Amino acid sequence: MKKIRLFINDALKAMGIGFAISLIILSISWAICFIVYKGNTFLVFNGVKNSIYYIGILILFLSAAFFIQRDATRPLNYEDEWKKHFKVLNLGFVILFIGIAINVAGMVIQNIIEK
Repeated sequence: MKKIRLFINDALKAMGIGFAISLIILSISWAICFIVYKGNTFLVFNGVKNSIYYIGILILFLSAAFFIQRDATRPLNYEDEWKKHFKVLNLGFVILFIGIAINVAGMVIQNIIEK
């Protein structure tokens, strides 16, 4: 039971980091798309949504590479420092949950666009 609670806590912490990263991506891509599309609201929202999706998918591919590579899930060089932040999850799972959170943020923006 304790291990499940630690896993959920680590997953929520990683997803919180992912949502913070998606806010940074949103603000940067909003500024770029606003300049490129000259303030057209629909095109700006679509550009922001696409940039969040693209970065989220790249992060998910990076996570998949961690699970495919043979030695990628081995203990880290700084395992003690890592265990201070994440008790159960390794680096591959943290990157996976960050990618999921970024893609969920893209889905929220897509839902806003469609309404």
